[in-house]
Amino acid sequence: MSQHKYQHDFSWGDTRGVRKVMDNELRRIGLHIVPQDLNGFGYPPHEGYPELIVQVRKLIKDLANLEYKYVLITNGATHGLNAYIYAAKRMHGHRKEITGLVTKKLYFPFYPQIATINGLNHKNYSPNFDGNLPHLDDLGIIDSPSNPEGVMSRGGLSGTRVVWDAAYHSPTYCGVEKEGKLVCPNIFPAHEAMVGSLNKLTGINGLRVGWLATNSWSLYTDALHYAETTLCGVSGPSQEYATKILERVDLHPFYCQSKKVLDENRNELQRLGYLFGGQPIFPYGMFALFEVDDSLKDLFEKASVNVKRGKDIGDERQSVRINLANTNESMKAMVDAVLKIDKS
Repeated sequence: MSQHKYQHDFSWGDTRGVRKVMDNELRRIGLHIVPQDLNGFGYPPHEGYPELIVQVRKLIKDLANLEYKYVLITNGATHGLNAYIYAAKRMHGHRKEITGLVTKKLYFPFYPQIATINGLNHKNYSPNFDGNLPHLDDLGIIDSPSNPEGVMSRGGLSGTRVVWDAAYHSPTYCGVEKEGKLVCPNIFPAHEAMVGSLNKLTGINGLRVGWLATNSWSLYTDALHYAETTLCGVSGPSQEYATKILERVDLHPFYCQSKKVLDENRNELQRLGYLFGGQPIFPYGMFALFEVDDSLKDLFEKASVNVKRGKDIGDERQSVRINLANTNESMKAMVDAVLKIDKS
């Protein structure tokens, strides 16, 4: 059903609460989204604005303490994943035809479609590898923190070329206190490329700016060819605005405030804990995942709450995924609505 029929939308990963924090900060420093001068907005460099690439390198160093030889600006993390697969198939395909795309058992809803449009079979694995095992003719995506569980991964997939989907690798979604500062744990999978999302990091989902980073020149050049032929370059105004945000916004107070939004939403959602039988809420990531029965599904429907079905993200159980990055006001209104129906 269309999400527009629901009063409380907690289905899609729109980071409304994080965006509200960023909006407050941008208003405070007087940074406006509408460019004042359009003369500089011809076709953008296909690899991305040089000044934005500089800022993204600094950001990656700050978030993960990693440095890469090559950084490509993409139209969000999803575009970066497609660019990686396009490039990896050409880089590694001469050894043996690549046929599969391996992901975790629970996954971002677009992963199966990403596999299909790239001519690959979607495979998944559980933590103890009781499903389809990775093979030498597979590519792999490891999202860490993962969607929906917020799992942070080390290692990699044996014999598989891996891209790290780091869309949620920011202190907003996985921050821990270290020496008085909120930082990401130094945990990430072995990979030959990483993709990231300024949309998720800033909460401005419509910005549509991300990146692909790698140390492989061959991978980078083929990914750049993909970006050239699919986009002719990422939106110039979006890149300009993203650059200004990274140059002018003090991100560390922002991380603290935006993480607080998610943590308060976790606490608020605990008011429904008795309905979920005490199932835990993940401490990392931006989602809660609960197994439900027909009566609880009906309760959400009567309360006009839209949630993501577990079967859309690889869960074989009857379950729902709830967006924790909504505003605190929206979370409270949703919880109140469910409690009102349950007690009526």
